[in-house]
Amino acid sequence: MDYSLQSLIEALPDLVRCEQLAVSMLQQSVQDGQIGDALASLLTKSQQTLADLRDSLPLL
Repeated sequence: MDYSLQSLIEALPDLVRCEQLAVSMLQQSVQDGQIGDALASLLTKSQQTLADLRDSLPLL
């Protein structure tokens, strides 16, 4: 298996957990009436997660 594909497969559980956390945060924020803050926080976390994933994968 290609090393970069293996790295991506290994990162998938973390990405799924991040997505589940994001959905939970958005649901709670909607209930609290703070959707703008939640979206800003989610965007920041998503950008960091993607940057971390990009940095963890070797160059093709």
